[in-house]
Amino acid sequence: MKKLTVCLLCLLLLAACGKPSPTVIAGDAEESEAAYFDVGRPITAQTTLGDEAVTCKALQNDGGVYGFEMRFRQTEAVDALLCDPENVYFGVLETGKDKLAVPMEEIRILPDVTTNEFVLTLLVPQGETLSAGKCTVAFYIAAQSGDAGEALFCAKKTAALS
Repeated sequence: MKKLTVCLLCLLLLAACGKPSPTVIAGDAEESEAAYFDVGRPITAQTTLGDEAVTCKALQNDGGVYGFEMRFRQTEAVDALLCDPENVYFGVLETGKDKLAVPMEEIRILPDVTTNEFVLTLLVPQGETLSAGKCTVAFYIAAQSGDAGEALFCAKKTAALS
């Protein structure tokens, strides 16, 4: 009976360890106001930019990719979503089966007034590396209090890695 109990406890412990933990996308993990996102879950968006509306290129230094520059047209609707304090934004980098969450602190958003575009710089999270090939770069805006699987806006593009 003791062996059976110990075996069941071990199995429960292993099952709990195998689940991916959510990643902080905004705020501090120590705060109650932190927003979490599970990169393993699929995300649907109310508004998604088409592939032709987004450009993305890898930023490299010393042969390694440290981030991505994404560009898309600046609109009043996206401006309003970004300015709303109830919304958060985050990125997802996907190479093959690997998905990395890019929190708000690792994304810089600037307007380019000459081309009327948003210019986003998404940095690869510290300690992570991307292999050569292709990487799908996604930028999401979501309601902080909403479901992590439902975004308000998405811009997505695949970039080549060398």
